[in-house]
Amino acid sequence: MHTSEIWNKFNITPPDNSLEMNNMKIVYGPVPSRRLGRSLGVSPIPFKTCNYSCVYCQLGRTTHMTNQRKDFFPPEELLNEIKRVIEVESSRGEIDFVTFVGEGEPTLCKSLGWLIRKTKEIADIPIAVDTNGSLLYREDVRNDLSQADVVMPSLDAGTAETFRKINRPHRGIDFEAVVEVM
Repeated sequence: MHTSEIWNKFNITPPDNSLEMNNMKIVYGPVPSRRLGRSLGVSPIPFKTCNYSCVYCQLGRTTHMTNQRKDFFPPEELLNEIKRVIEVESSRGEIDFVTFVGEGEPTLCKSLGWLIRKTKEIADIPIAVDTNGSLLYREDVRNDLSQADVVMPSLDAGTAETFRKINRPHRGIDFEAVVEVM
């Protein structure tokens, strides 16, 4: 399911001021969030790029399974789009958070820390990151996330067996390592 399908499902009108890369909205909203109020979403990774293929994912099976961090889009272009949308939307006073989230796992974006830092320089809006927590064992990921105001990791299972059945992780992910850093 693409972002546009999700917007239709939840009756959300996408803004006309969102950057599209490969027919995917990179910056969207703000959209209502129970946890964060009005959240401006930033998806720094391509559609269905993840290190899990969760059985419950509303987007369907992961099509690009990876555990390697890299820049999927030029970071400067992402930042320019974040800045442009913030300028438009913040004049309306409608942004409570800028949330790095993905149609997959946002910590796979190698420039996530840089994007968080630069976004904070642009506007005085809190930054959140919604993550599956699978890469929190990595020092570079923890350093990147330490710059955010709110980090929302998830853990769907209490045993390695259930973890494998529910999250269907990349073969390089160790359940014990994920749990230890949560």
